[in-house]
Amino acid sequence: MFVPNGYTEQEVLQTIDIVVSKLAVPFKFGFHEVDDMKQEGRIFCLECLPRFDASQGTLKNFLMNHVRNRFINMKRDKFERQHPPCSSCPFYRQTFDKCVAFDCREDCDKWRGWKLRNQTKRNLMEGYNPNLVCESSGDDGPTSEVILEEMANQEVIEYVDKNIPLNMRADYCRMLAGVKISKARRDKIVDFIKDLVFERFGNE
Repeated sequence: MFVPNGYTEQEVLQTIDIVVSKLAVPFKFGFHEVDDMKQEGRIFCLECLPRFDASQGTLKNFLMNHVRNRFINMKRDKFERQHPPCSSCPFYRQTFDKCVAFDCREDCDKWRGWKLRNQTKRNLMEGYNPNLVCESSGDDGPTSEVILEEMANQEVIEYVDKNIPLNMRADYCRMLAGVKISKARRDKIVDFIKDLVFERFGNE
């Protein structure tokens, strides 16, 4: 292990433990538990020690920034990319957070592909339970919570996208984008999706 000038090996190890213990909890994701993140963090710390420059700040701050950035990259690469491809699109107006080419982002092949890739990546990291679509409350089919969770499955999303009626599509897209709509309109969409998915997948 590389030991920077002015520090003992024990001091370096203690600093690494402080850094990884602080960052492991907020950055854990998928099947990467806290202990897994701590182990990854220790590896990141050991790799960057030779690049530490005491004139630029303390070892703790250096390791904290480095590990935080590596955790962010790790989550982006293995879990999901937080930012859609809109920023590089000539039809996107950042000032208004609006696409001038499509009223609904789901109609954009590039955006929809990004969304589906992220959801597929989430499924692989979090695990997929195929029995979710079969769970129900009474004889009414799946609950809305089960349906919304199950929609993380790519096949279900594609099926709903193809079958959502035109008069509901705008509100459906707003829900996917996290835009608030009235409870009545939201319930109407959820009820329709519940019936649609249960009809198609309920017996599988």
